[in-house]
Amino acid sequence: WFFPVADKIEHHFSDDARIISIRTIISWPNHQMLYPHDQWISFAAERFANLNRAAGQLTRICKRVLHLTPTLPYMEEGMLKHSCSLPQYIQLQQAMLKWVNAYHHSMQQMDRTLNMQFVTDQRINDTMRFIEQTACHTTYNRKAIEQHAGLSISQLNRIFVARMGLTPKAYAQMQRLNYACTMLISSKIPIKQLAFDMAFKQPAHFTNWFRNATGSTPKDYRKNQKQTTANQIRQLLDMQ
Repeated sequence: WFFPVADKIEHHFSDDARIISIRTIISWPNHQMLYPHDQWISFAAERFANLNRAAGQLTRICKRVLHLTPTLPYMEEGMLKHSCSLPQYIQLQQAMLKWVNAYHHSMQQMDRTLNMQFVTDQRINDTMRFIEQTACHTTYNRKAIEQHAGLSISQLNRIFVARMGLTPKAYAQMQRLNYACTMLISSKIPIKQLAFDMAFKQPAHFTNWFRNATGSTPKDYRKNQKQTTANQIRQLLDMQ
């Protein structure tokens, strides 16, 4: 098994390699990774049998879903927007969680440090859920958050920064950016429509906001991510 550093999106393998590549984000609600990956982690597959079994089960379920529409352009969108039945969706969720549990167990066995992110303050938990449910499709509304939490924004800021390391507004922006990136990568929604869905008055406002946050325009971000995915698929097909 190889777990690459978080900032790399492309890797090269030998021509005779046969791999299971699991591209996923395993994080807490504030997007802090479950385990830090600031350096390569590798170990023999035989070391943790549960990880191999969970990966095999996940792969088999994914193949069944992908075979429903086996065309290459659709596969480029990945699993997030792929159509499947409710039983298949439940099976995918269960298989993914089983793999995450095996991953967690293997990291613990290797004495890797878990990024702890337990918040016991119910006011923060309630506010986080409210932001997660509203941030992606509405602009930041300080008064609505204050009303929901029953606290002033200055009080919320102080509590949030102490527990989470960021303000409610920053948390809302993080949710919006994560949603925008996910939709650009995993769907074919027009950028103009995505801008309006996220409550931007003009597509140009969305473009400026996204560029300031990522250093790339939405169009370039989608193009670069899609090209990377397409190249990986072509390389895998050439190897078979």
